[in-house]
Amino acid sequence: MIVAKDIQQRLMALGYAAGKIVQTGQTAVAAVKTRKFDLVLMDIRLQGSMDGIEATRAIQKFSSIPIVYLTAYADQKTLRRAKLTEPFGYILKPIDDAALHTTIEIALYKATMYEQLRQSERRFREIFESVNDIIVFIDMNGVIRDVNRKVKDLFGYSPQEILGKQFTKLPLFHGKQLLQVVKHFNNMIAGTSKADLIELEVCTKQGKTVIIEANTTYIRNHDGRDGFLNIIRDITEKKMVDRELVQEQKRSRELTKKIISSQEEERLFLASEIHDELLQGLVAILYFLQKLELSKLDEPTRARNKQLVEMIKSSIQHGRALISDIEPLRNSHIGLIPAIKNVISQRYSLLGTKVELKCSCAVPELEQFAKVNIIRIIQEALLNAQKHAESDAIIVKIHIQKNVLNVDVVDDGIGFHTAVYLSLRNTEHHGLLTMQERAKLIGGTLTIKSKPNEGTIVKATFPLESIKKT
Repeated sequence: MIVAKDIQQRLMALGYAAGKIVQTGQTAVAAVKTRKFDLVLMDIRLQGSMDGIEATRAIQKFSSIPIVYLTAYADQKTLRRAKLTEPFGYILKPIDDAALHTTIEIALYKATMYEQLRQSERRFREIFESVNDIIVFIDMNGVIRDVNRKVKDLFGYSPQEILGKQFTKLPLFHGKQLLQVVKHFNNMIAGTSKADLIELEVCTKQGKTVIIEANTTYIRNHDGRDGFLNIIRDITEKKMVDRELVQEQKRSRELTKKIISSQEEERLFLASEIHDELLQGLVAILYFLQKLELSKLDEPTRARNKQLVEMIKSSIQHGRALISDIEPLRNSHIGLIPAIKNVISQRYSLLGTKVELKCSCAVPELEQFAKVNIIRIIQEALLNAQKHAESDAIIVKIHIQKNVLNVDVVDDGIGFHTAVYLSLRNTEHHGLLTMQERAKLIGGTLTIKSKPNEGTIVKATFPLESIKKT
């Protein structure tokens, strides 16, 4: 007690408020429970059955107050016991003022830093537990070292059920899925992983299969350990929506194919009707007019006859051109290039617009459906150039580069603002949009580049793997 009183006087001389002296461990524990102190100077040797180290352990169960040990005994056994309680300082008797002051100031500073760290950890933990994704840290041995409560919502396991266990031993993954995770971790260690994200199917505690997306980061020295920090998100609903969208797109493509097939059948019917009914009738009338004995007709009648013959010839020519535009490819064995040549020769040979075909490659045999759509795209592009662009010359370019078939239709016409004409709201120019849809239908893309007074380029690309005949 005399030593304690002496220390109390020294503390007060140093400017501290030295509050209470107690002689037993039990009294020390009770004092800390009932009053607010900033620091405890704890003698290891106390009266009664509880020494200072045991009293410190009892206080640490309910308080984070910094404790500094005072003792005249520094034997190794006592030091080992004292170190286990992680004291903020250790002062040997006899005590001098400088050592006492320095130890207390350092202890108070460390206590302030530890409190800030604890608050930071609490905030981090609140964030860690409140996020909507699972956050889990797995060490290099595959042991789950930390996980937030969200794991219960998604996988059905509480954190306590999986903490400290190897993730490979949990019934979460099927064989191939587990191998994928292990391979992913190994690739990240080796630095050969190309992506941080992987998609996996996980079996929950209730036996339900969910699809997750895991963002994995290989980190070093996480709480003294190397390992993998994983942010896991449930994408089951998203994948279901994606699958439904794919199915819907597939159904839409199939429907579009049926519509186009129906259109081709209708084109064949119309071409046949024009050829068999209209043109045959015009040819018969032309034959009749040409067989008339012109010598028996007066001059005005002969002139009208000649004029009528020319009109009928022109109508026949336009009828044949119309058949060329709408008639489907009757011969399925004809190649793409010969088919394009037929389109150009039958439709544009007698018109003022010059159309040139440039092809620097051998085009492999294509699927009939793909070939028909490519031909229709070229026809539509030529028709637009002839009707709207006021072109003097059009070039159709065909070339293959990196296993991609490129089709370019280039005109020197008046051009246009593509942003306006390609708008979905602009129904007057649906032909351009139809070309794009035809290209998409066979796995290709179509772009249109144009500016006023600078001509137009219709560029379509088709991966040969998707359009070649097999």
